[in-house]
Amino acid sequence: MINKHVERANRVITVLFYLGSTLLFILLILSGSINHFPINKFYWLSANTSNIPGAPYDISRWTFWGLCAEKNDKNVCSNYLSPAYPISPKDNFDTTTNLPPSFVSNRSTYFYLTRFDFVFFWLGLIFTGVNTILYIFTFCSYSFTKVVWFLQILASVFTISAVCMQTAAVAMAKNAFKNYGDDVSIGPALMGISWAILFLTICLFFMTGGTFIKKGYKHHQNYVEMSKYKEDALKYQQYMNSTKPINTDNASNPTDPYSLPSTYDEGYQQQNAEKQQQQQPVDIIQKSAGVIQQNPKSSVKFFHFKKTKKIPHNDDGSV
Repeated sequence: MINKHVERANRVITVLFYLGSTLLFILLILSGSINHFPINKFYWLSANTSNIPGAPYDISRWTFWGLCAEKNDKNVCSNYLSPAYPISPKDNFDTTTNLPPSFVSNRSTYFYLTRFDFVFFWLGLIFTGVNTILYIFTFCSYSFTKVVWFLQILASVFTISAVCMQTAAVAMAKNAFKNYGDDVSIGPALMGISWAILFLTICLFFMTGGTFIKKGYKHHQNYVEMSKYKEDALKYQQYMNSTKPINTDNASNPTDPYSLPSTYDEGYQQQNAEKQQQQQPVDIIQKSAGVIQQNPKSSVKFFHFKKTKKIPHNDDGSV
């Protein structure tokens, strides 16, 4: 009973984690695409770029979809948006003037880290979203459990990689701007969402993995039991084919080679015992009749008639 309650609680928690993770993925991916609350509060990095020639804004904010301006502590996104927009000022502003040296010397690191994490976030969302739907079907089929476990592995790999790469790139960019003397800050909301996604993904990895292993073990147990039953049934059939017909009259004799084997089930033995009880009176009568016919003098006599000799008499009464 306790195991059932635990299993139900695990299912409910897993469904909630999947829904929460999918929702957080959507919020993250909408960053930079909508200028409305609360999406306009989400950004990876905010830095003062007023002294960089080619920078379109005095304060630039890097979001999931690109570069946005800052107004009243809110994102204002318009023209500088594109898929896989990197956090790389050298590529964003097409200049090296007044750029922190790290963005020039390590340009490839910033560029590829932040471009690949765009793809990995999308893949993480796809696999997580599909699992959110498929997990419901795991309640009735072990095959869906296998699929969910496989997709969760892929979702975990891409999500963990995306969050780690984005965190590394943002931390390096912040240090580069800070060391150069520019005002810079990390977007707490978007970074918090990304790490919340990472936490939920790791939890789902172990939860779905535990369910997969548990159901797999039960499935293996059932398979072993069924194999044993089939083997016992085959042995019983071979035994029945190799033995002669059973003589029920001698079933009670333990030395009789044709007596009922102990492998018979209890129901069959009870049925055979009732048959023997019904047959016993008939056998006794038949055996008693046979004995009387063979030796009629040995039968019990309840009445004894004595034979006497008839003596003739004369008419006068003399003998």
